[in-house]
Amino acid sequence: ILYVGKIEDRRNVYFLVEVYRRLRDKVKGLQLVLIGNGEEKYKTAFLSFIKNELESGDIIYQEKMPQKELPKVYGSAEVFVFTSNYEIFGMVLLEAMYFGVPVVSSMNGGASMLIEDGENGYVLEKFEAEEWEKKIESILIDKKRRELMGQKGKMKVLKSFTWSSLAEKFEGVYRKAIDDFERN
Repeated sequence: ILYVGKIEDRRNVYFLVEVYRRLRDKVKGLQLVLIGNGEEKYKTAFLSFIKNELESGDIIYQEKMPQKELPKVYGSAEVFVFTSNYEIFGMVLLEAMYFGVPVVSSMNGGASMLIEDGENGYVLEKFEAEEWEKKIESILIDKKRRELMGQKGKMKVLKSFTWSSLAEKFEGVYRKAIDDFERN
């Protein structure tokens, strides 16, 4: 399980760990990889909360990662989990989907635009650990489903959210506006 983002209250990282702890007994060899920084006091308390898992290697934490290393991390992830209480647009969702990683996310601005629930990931409206556990587990235990969801997510990003695809859309809008203006 991969999480990339700030270690802060609104990202709901304690809930993420709760869900991970429920899953680790069911899925052998499961690790949670956390990448992100945060306000020192909050981050220190959180790291203390997961101290045993850090020491055992069940949870891997890295404060920062060079951008060039992220493709390797995403490439080794089976699912990306984003438990944020609110987001305007979660760029990490795009990033995970671009690398073909299925996403399980809370309802937020980015998730509602990017994730087709059950097709390329899951969007959950409530923070009920059992529901999150079921959705994540369904991805982890079914390799074909995981691969298909990842492929669909990647295709969505390539089709609609790369600079070249967005430039084509903008160009189409401008051409239409010019045509409409010239007709009037």
